[in-house]
Amino acid sequence: QGAEMLPEQREQAVDELEKFVNSSLDSTTFLDSLPSSS
Repeated sequence: QGAEMLPEQREQAVDELEKFVNSSLDSTTFLDSLPSSS
């Protein structure tokens, strides 16, 4: 389904996700909680 999204829709979804993360969590804490790629 994600591949069927138009670029505009995908960009809006990313923007909304960023707003959610910024309002709910400290962005650095969110990044620290992700699995380390190193």
